[in-house]
Amino acid sequence: MTEQKPPKRLRRTQAERTAAMRLRLADAVLETLCATGYDRLSTGLVAAHARVSRGALSHHFPSKADMLVGGFEHLLRQWEAGRLAFVGQYATPIPLADYLRHLWYDVFSKPTYVAAIELMMAARSDSVLQQRLRIVLAEWVRKRDALWAHVIGYDDMGSLGAAIGRENFLHLNLSVLRGMAIHASFNLDDTVNDRLLEAWITLAAASLEVKGGEKETAKAPIGLPPLDVTAQATSRALPSPPPGGGRSAEAQRKPGEGARRPQKAPASTSGKLPAGKRGSSSPAASRRPPPAGGR
Repeated sequence: MTEQKPPKRLRRTQAERTAAMRLRLADAVLETLCATGYDRLSTGLVAAHARVSRGALSHHFPSKADMLVGGFEHLLRQWEAGRLAFVGQYATPIPLADYLRHLWYDVFSKPTYVAAIELMMAARSDSVLQQRLRIVLAEWVRKRDALWAHVIGYDDMGSLGAAIGRENFLHLNLSVLRGMAIHASFNLDDTVNDRLLEAWITLAAASLEVKGGEKETAKAPIGLPPLDVTAQATSRALPSPPPGGGRSAEAQRKPGEGARRPQKAPASTSGKLPAGKRGSSSPAASRRPPPAGGR
């Protein structure tokens, strides 16, 4: 009986070995950044975490900026792969609540997201790093916005209305999730953001159900709450229409007729004001604003 030899292992190509090493180093960059923060991050710490020499690290990432950008690109690819896998489980449009939960639990609540924010904040004082991150982010933002439009399915003239629009609605959601992620370390317990997420989902879903014009809000003076036009309309009786089927006297005037002059009140010979006019003789009184519920 002949003995079967184990199959020979296929030797990886140089390109495959290079790609695997860069992936290993990029993971080490993200993990070290999460553990130490940007200020303490160094090429030596990353090399030690990846269990490679500093020479091997510098071979793939010659500078610290190269190393950080490589880790950031790797993180964006992870986000993209995760979102595409999530989208593949649904028929579009995906329910907004499900998509927001995916964004929070798979992206924003992770330590790598806060590390990415820290990296972008540090790039404010590093023009080289800032410019390179901008280039990487520009491509990511294009893909992210396209995915949002494909998944959510709301356009600028939909239920959001043109004043809000799909793009602004996207950034409102991202801003809420971003703020929750940054503030997470100051929360009293780990359930705070879970409750905030569900509260925001309720508010966001309710805003999509109100179509433009159905819930109009009147402008209020500074310092006063806005007036709900619908509530005012139901709280007071509407004035009776003028004679002539609701048309004003000006609209009922026949062509060629001039405007009627207002009749003057008869002069009082006793020096007293006519009945019902006392107390309103000063000019300021005639310029008083109408009472609440008026014009």
